[in-house]
Amino acid sequence: MANTTFGDFLNAGKSFNFEDKAQCNVKDILDKEITIKDFTIMTSTKYGNETCACIAEELPNLYFFAPSVLTKTLKRINDNEEMMEALKNEGLKVKLSEKRNKQNTQTYIDVEILN
Repeated sequence: MANTTFGDFLNAGKSFNFEDKAQCNVKDILDKEITIKDFTIMTSTKYGNETCACIAEELPNLYFFAPSVLTKTLKRINDNEEMMEALKNEGLKVKLSEKRNKQNTQTYIDVEILN
């Protein structure tokens, strides 16, 4: 561990480096088609549950935290070697949109898979 930096240690296991990217708010990409090319599963420091930090082809200098429904989808993809390879090669095309529940009392993020 003599030549390991804190950055190396903290980024170990992540498939991409956050240092050269800024965080994008999910609300900024609502109703736009994006292609997820990479992601990493991590534990949310705010909520304590697992979430995915994602990089989209259309936003090369940004990353965003996936809403829970997209995190569940990405975790399923992560568990399947063939699907992970397809994601890396082709990307996962999605469209995120804000919806309201049937009682019209809460909003949530819906994910439409486009490929």
